[in-house]
Amino acid sequence: MSAADSLDDAILDDLADVDLDNEPPTLATIDEADRTVWHIARLERQASQNEELARLRKAQVDAWLEDVNGVLERERAWRERQVEGWMRAHHETTGTKSVRLPAGTLKLTKAQPRVEVTVREPDPDIPDLMVRTKREWDKNAVKQYTQVGPELPVEVPDGFTVHAAVNVDGEVVNGITYLVRSEPSFSIKAGAS
Repeated sequence: MSAADSLDDAILDDLADVDLDNEPPTLATIDEADRTVWHIARLERQASQNEELARLRKAQVDAWLEDVNGVLERERAWRERQVEGWMRAHHETTGTKSVRLPAGTLKLTKAQPRVEVTVREPDPDIPDLMVRTKREWDKNAVKQYTQVGPELPVEVPDGFTVHAAVNVDGEVVNGITYLVRSEPSFSIKAGAS
């Protein structure tokens, strides 16, 4: 057992057992709160170690899969070229563009030209019918130019209220609402003092 594990065991010795079927009891002292946050930090370290191990194993599995499937993909491409050669020769002889086989269908289709965009934004003189304009809300700008208005009588998740968004003149901005927590939010930054 490492010194860190020994220290963890000593600090966490008499913490209440986890009972996921019931709400946790409220802690009685600052010492219990500190030791519980210590345990949360320990759980986060363990989760990070698990994620690192999984990442390494996943990389190994991905490399194996790429290796074995690479062999299959190369054979598949080779066999596909075989069938394509036969289909093209058959088309030259018969004019047939499609052949149904018990194992699947072979088909020759006219290649369509593909549009490639070479500049990010079209010039201003390009006709509107060739340009797509996407309008969407900019949430940062909405926060800057509106504020929380009156509460709205709508169904919301527990612990929240919904309010209209109003501009500086107090007018409601249609299409925007604010979801407001009823209580202050809580966070833990374990391992920091």
